[in-house]
Amino acid sequence: MIKELEKTKSKLIRVTQSPVTRGFPPAGELTGDGKAPRRTAGVMQKYLYPWALEVIKQHPQISVCDPWQYCQDHDSDTYQQWWAGKNVHFKGAAADALGQILAEHVLKVTQDR
Repeated sequence: MIKELEKTKSKLIRVTQSPVTRGFPPAGELTGDGKAPRRTAGVMQKYLYPWALEVIKQHPQISVCDPWQYCQDHDSDTYQQWWAGKNVHFKGAAADALGQILAEHVLKVTQDR
């Protein structure tokens, strides 16, 4: 799929999923049918991100925008209450900040043409 998208000369951006809050139980092991546990804290970091990083290593031209890390970096201020809760959705200043970092990333990538 990446090779087909590259043919379009588009700039590719991998945007990480924002985290599941610490109000949910931690990610456990894969289920008997090989599926990752559903909405659990850390499930993306444990199962999806290692795989995605391997793909990105093979395609360094893909830019990465990392809202997950932004939430982690601001866990003692903007996202403090959010991290402690049990709602994965954002609103107000927390949502605005994530929108801002994504917009800035897209502008930077597209202006580098």
